Amino acid sequence: MAAYPTGSSSAPNASAAAATEATDGPVFHVVSKRLRALRKKYNRILQIEESLAAGKTLNHEQEEVLRSKPVVTVSIDELERLRAPLAAALAESEFVATMVACTHERSCCITYDYVTDDAADLLVETDLDAVSALAVLAASRPAAAVGVSHRDAL
Repeated sequence: MAAYPTGSSSAPNASAAAATEATDGPVFHVVSKRLRALRKKYNRILQIEESLAAGKTLNHEQEEVLRSKPVVTVSIDELERLRAPLAAALAESEFVATMVACTHERSCCITYDYVTDDAADLLVETDLDAVSALAVLAASRPAAAVGVSHRDAL
């Protein structure tokens, strides 16, 4: 069997764990945490196997840990297979949340325009599209503007 990587040797602090959970989501965080624990146990099993191969006798606890190797290996493989679909689902949910937020913002902009007493034309979707396109142009430089300052490119 191939050895599984153990990851970082230092314990993460509480703020790093909270930041990871906030970006990855609680389910992905739990799966990752469980996977780290299983890899640590798998590495302990490998150490025990090396001791056994070197001719050392094992105590009862080490024998129990060694007997758990098939379960640990299967659990690691299962969690590894779950990580990719979880990451994809998390990315999809973030996309959906972003789209909902954008739709809500556009709706609020258009609705807010109805509240004013101006007799001018009201905002429509194409107006917001034009503002968005202008923002992209203002924030980027043309490809041919190498060596030209951002101000001069505008």
